[in-house]
Amino acid sequence: MVDADNIVINDGGTGGTMKQIAVTDLKTYVGSNPFIVAELDAQQTTTTTETAIGLNTTALVSLGSIFTINASDYIVTSEAGYYEVKVNVTWFKDNNSSRYITLQIEKYSSGSWSDISGGRFILGAPSASPDYSFGSGSAIVQLSANDRIRVTADQDDSSSSSLYLRSSGINNAYPGDTTVMIKKIGE
Repeated sequence: MVDADNIVINDGGTGGTMKQIAVTDLKTYVGSNPFIVAELDAQQTTTTTETAIGLNTTALVSLGSIFTINASDYIVTSEAGYYEVKVNVTWFKDNNSSRYITLQIEKYSSGSWSDISGGRFILGAPSASPDYSFGSGSAIVQLSANDRIRVTADQDDSSSSSLYLRSSGINNAYPGDTTVMIKKIGE
C-alpha cells in the first residue's frame, strides 16, 4: 500500500455509507508511536558508585518531537503516557571472569530520582574471554509531561582494574553499542 492508494470503509457516522478514503488520511488518523534512541557520548569508566550513563545530546534516530536529550545524561518527554525504556550495554571487562555491573532505569518526577520497578538488570562476566560483555534490559513506565529518564551503572566492589562502557559510535573498532531507547506505547 502506498500514499496514493485509497481504501473503502464503512462510515458509521453517516448511517453506514461506504466511503473511499486516501491511505494518507488513515495514516494521519492512526499516527505513529514516537521514540528516541540515544547513544553513549564517550567511553565511560564504571565505578563502585552509581553513576548516570552519559548520552550524546544528538539522537541516533527519533520519530516525533516529544523527546529531548538533556545535560548528557537523561531524556525528557513533553507528553504524559506509558513508555517502554530499553537499554543495550557493551561493557569492557578486561579479561575479568567474576565482575558484574548493575544497571538501573530511573525516573525523575516531583524533584527526585527513583528506581523504575522491573528496571534493574545485571550484566556479568562469566568468563575471562572475550574482553566484552553484552546485555540489555527493559521496563514499562508511566510518565507525566516533563518527567526524565536516565540509566545508572554501578560496578561491583571487588573490581580493581579500569572497566568501562563502550559504543561503536565513539570508535567503530569497538564491538557492540551502549544505547537507551524510549518509545511511547500508550496514553
